[in-house]
Amino acid sequence: MAAALVGVAVLLRMGKATVGATFSLDREPSFAMVSEKYGPDSDQYRGVLAMYVFGTLFGAVFITLLTSLVANWKIFDPLALAMGAGVGSGSMMAASVASITAAYPGDQDAVLGMAAVSNLITTVLGVYAGIYIALPLADKFYRALTRKQASREVVASGAGAPAVSAADAEREAAQAEENRLFRERVAESSAEMKLPLWPDLAHGPGYFGSVSC
Repeated sequence: MAAALVGVAVLLRMGKATVGATFSLDREPSFAMVSEKYGPDSDQYRGVLAMYVFGTLFGAVFITLLTSLVANWKIFDPLALAMGAGVGSGSMMAASVASITAAYPGDQDAVLGMAAVSNLITTVLGVYAGIYIALPLADKFYRALTRKQASREVVASGAGAPAVSAADAEREAAQAEENRLFRERVAESSAEMKLPLWPDLAHGPGYFGSVSC
């Protein structure tokens, strides 16, 4: 499955962002994994950010439709469906559990409990699986699928080393700046909102009396 995802991303010419976009579901712990290994200015980190935003916008909708379809088949046990519902983020889990409980209303408490346990287990174990298994495998798959392109770049750099080195340095600097701007836009879109205090807290207990007068 991971190799297929990497292959599709390579065909889409995502570049090194393929590694960050395909090694996991790209929720919050994925940022720390990729940032620690490749750095926050890397293409791999940009791939994690892109998939995080995409999953936030469309993940709950997709998992709701998928869970509703599978639950109505009446093939799988509702507790098994609940275990599968816990592998994503909290919003995705809630959306999936709602579909399962709609199909199996008598098992609502059991489904909620099993999904919560599954989400906790996958959050904890997913960190270690991502660090030691998924991320290295995604990187190896990407290198294997792009080895011909890498060999051509090595040959080209040997033919004209000074010109290619300067071009690569300029391209990497532009890419790093683009990654920085992308992270800033994501941070601005999810910035903390500050609501004003209620009038009685902001102006004191005599505020309403002065207004009525």
